[in-house]
Amino acid sequence: MVFPFRRFTFCDALIHDAFYHSLTGKLGRIVHSTYLAERFFGGVTLGVLVGWFVSAGVDHWKLTFSIGHGFALRLALKAVASACLLLPRPLLLKTVLRSRRSVFTRDEHVRAMLMGRVVGLVGGIWVGATVNSLLA
Repeated sequence: MVFPFRRFTFCDALIHDAFYHSLTGKLGRIVHSTYLAERFFGGVTLGVLVGWFVSAGVDHWKLTFSIGHGFALRLALKAVASACLLLPRPLLLKTVLRSRRSVFTRDEHVRAMLMGRVVGLVGGIWVGATVNSLLA
């Protein structure tokens, strides 16, 4: 199969160049580097797994409370337990251990990791509640 040959003109080069730079400029404002995206999605993955396991653990022990059905209290317990497991390291790196962190770790990296873990925490509790309600 022979592809038709199209001549690449100077105007096409200008249009391509302008489109490429406008697209990369927009993407650069959203995610500054692939390392930030890796930190964010790594935090989301870790947050979902920890939130899911904490949710499964709380539902496995069938913690009951004297206040009504206790759904809101159980949900708050899951959120607090997951936050205690997930958030200390990024919060310490952002505040107290700022001088002891790696030279290559910037504030944007720590912020991306923190935001990823918070999003993952919410997602993990939601996944855990959904899976546990389907299995129960």
